[in-house]
Amino acid sequence: MSGRRARVVGVLATVAIAVGVLTLVAARNEPVALAGGVRLWRLVHMNMLGSLLTLGAGVLGVVAWRRRSTGLALATGAMFSVLALATLVTLGSDANFTGGRGDTFAFYLAMALGPLAIALTPEVREVPEIREGPEA
Repeated sequence: MSGRRARVVGVLATVAIAVGVLTLVAARNEPVALAGGVRLWRLVHMNMLGSLLTLGAGVLGVVAWRRRSTGLALATGAMFSVLALATLVTLGSDANFTGGRGDTFAFYLAMALGPLAIALTPEVREVPEIREGPEA
């Protein structure tokens, strides 16, 4: 994986780790507010297990970024996909092990699509030359 593609995975992983840490603090019923006084639980809601799983997927993404590993980027996207699907299926039931809501599903889905797109699309190494005119 090229450096630019790896950085995209790294940025998404960093966002996931930041959200994981903030929701971990919020899951412990500590007062957490972002800039402007917006409470974090209004943006993304998950329990302690959901926060830890988010942190784990984020750390896996950082490893994929540092090693420039397409396979690990695929694993990161797959992990977030499983979390998104599990949140969607268990939404509103007692079996909701991540403690998530619709906003959590959207967050997990967004975190899954980036690494999956990076891992599953081919890299363009050279840009073909475009010829114009009658010689083309």
